[in-house]
Amino acid sequence: MKKLVKIISVLLIVVLSLSAVACSTYGKLEKAFTDAGYVVVENESAENIEKDNEEKGITAHYLEKKETISTLGVIILEFKATEDMIEYYNENEIVRDALEAILTDDDTQDLYQALVNAGFANGNCLVYPATLSAILAINSVTDIVKNA
Repeated sequence: MKKLVKIISVLLIVVLSLSAVACSTYGKLEKAFTDAGYVVVENESAENIEKDNEEKGITAHYLEKKETISTLGVIILEFKATEDMIEYYNENEIVRDALEAILTDDDTQDLYQALVNAGFANGNCLVYPATLSAILAINSVTDIVKNA
């Protein structure tokens, strides 16, 4: 009986540790964006982000949606953990400046929650507009993230 309890305990620990490692929300975000008409495409900006942050293990995804006269483009940065995302946000002046222009002073108290509430973060992923058209249509982008 003690042997059975030990085996079950070890199996439970293994299962829990594997599920904690595989908790990316990118799949959920990708589905939400593709359902909204976006497609995943290769993009030089996303590739450069990955190369520049290779040691941090960031995976960059570029999705776009062709409109009548413009293209909406978003970049989804997938991090190993939420803490890595916050660190990247704090270190990256371009991303920080772009998103802080939208956040209010009250939002910066709990940065991660502010990003979630504003529709720029979901789980371990940070989403931001990559084209002028996407910036102008920011509400539709953030609604997709919030509802994913």
